[in-house]
Formats: sequence, structure tokens, C-alpha cells
Amino acid sequence: ALFIRPGQPPGTRLALTLLMAALSLLLLVEMAVLEGDLGRMNTVFKFTLQVWLLLAVVAGTATAQLIPSLRRAPDAVRVPWLAVLAVLVGLAAAYPLTATQAKVADRWNPDAPRTLDGMAYMPTVQRAENGAVFSLEEDYDALRWLQQNARGNPVIMEGLPTEYLWGSRVSVYTGLPAVVGWNWHQRQQRPWEASAVVQRISHVNEAYNTPDVARAAQVLDEYGVDLVFVGGLERAVYDPAGLAKFQQMADAGLLRVVYERGDTVIYEVLQERVAGS
Repeated sequence: ALFIRPGQPPGTRLALTLLMAALSLLLLVEMAVLEGDLGRMNTVFKFTLQVWLLLAVVAGTATAQLIPSLRRAPDAVRVPWLAVLAVLVGLAAAYPLTATQAKVADRWNPDAPRTLDGMAYMPTVQRAENGAVFSLEEDYDALRWLQQNARGNPVIMEGLPTEYLWGSRVSVYTGLPAVVGWNWHQRQQRPWEASAVVQRISHVNEAYNTPDVARAAQVLDEYGVDLVFVGGLERAVYDPAGLAKFQQMADAGLLRVVYERGDTVIYEVLQERVAGS
């Protein structure tokens, strides 16, 4: 009704258009959901994020337009309105202070360094996977080594436990391409290739678990793997006999150890030798 009101300035109509767009998006996610979503979670999250941005713009312009009217309004209207506005602004201003404090307190290790370095916590914590407990300090050192020494975009192969655990940490922290990314995201974002994603995961797990050198070499060659990562996670998840096979491949000249510290080893795949095997 305000939009079609005669004499409305163009700026006001633009703000009202943004408001109608925001309210329409809110209604949309109540009536429709993206196929394959997790109980509407991603649909609601993605669209309502845009709603908040639109409403923020509208709120700013609306407040600016209301100020002249408030000056002319009687005290019975102006005072309560300003009191409510002050409470809302105060709550909004308090949120960053209280929320930041709560977020900082919700840490894997409360004594980890307070820094903008997203990896600084790793040397101070341990991870439990598949009944095994291992420190992330070795992963930290190996990831730093990769960040500093990897040339180009070598394809890595790393362990793949179920979602929401410690899998994909090498590709996450280095940005290097992996044989397969995070299982559910890959299948959700590429539904037409879901079977290929599942197959890749199966092949990665087979490459780690099998004691058969020839089969492992076949998988490495099929996906053009350049580096094989064997750390605490892989030792917790996979068959020790399967992991021992990588050293056998190194002894046979199919792989080369380029990094080793404690239980963490990074093997370079000698492509010509692996392809020829």
C-alpha cells in the first residue's frame, strides 16, 4: 500500500521493494525447499542470510526517514518509540561483545594460543578416531611443511572417515586438490555425479586398506595421485597391513618418502614407475 501511495519518493519505493523482497523470501522458504537438503537447513540458512542483509538496508533507510516525523510527533508517541528503539539498538550493540566472549570460550583447548592463526590450536590438542587417540601436532608440522614446500597443485590422497570428523584436513589446510572432497558436500552439490563420488571414496579406502601393491598402484595411477599422506588419522582408521604396503612400494621404487616425522609420512608417487607397474 505504501509503495503505490501517490507522491512516494523513488528512494522510499526502492526501500519498500527491498522490504517486499525480504518478506517474499521468508515466505518462499516456508513453502519450498531445495531437493536433497537436510531438513530445510541449507535452504533456510542461505535465503534468510539474504533476508537479514535486505532488512538491514531497509531498517537504516526507514530510521532515517522516520526521524523528521518523530520530531513533529507528540511526546506520547515519540518517547515510547525512542525507548523501544534504544532497547533494540542496545541489544544489537551488546551482541558482538557477549557472543564473541562465548565463542572464544567454546574452544577445543581453552589454553590454546589466542591468535588469528587458524592452525595454532593443533599442537595443543589430541584427536580420538575409531578408538585411537593421537596428537595433532604431527599433522600440524606436516601441513606446515606442505604449505611451504609443495610446488604447483599436486593431487593428494588422504584418509576419509565419516563426515564431521578429522577427514579432509590436508586439502582443507593446504588448498591442494584431493582425490575426493568432503563426502556429503560433493554428493549434494554434484547430485548427477553422486555415484562417482561414492566410487572415489571406495577406491581411496581400498588404496589404504589393501595389502596388494598392484591394486594400490592402479588406484594411484587412475586418479593421478602425486602425494600419499599417512598420519595419525590413517593409522587409526585403516588396516596396518595396508598402510605397511606403502613402505613396500617405496622400497620397490614406486613411491619416495619426502617427509617423515614420528608416525606421519608423506610419500611422493613416482608416476612413471606406478603407471608402468
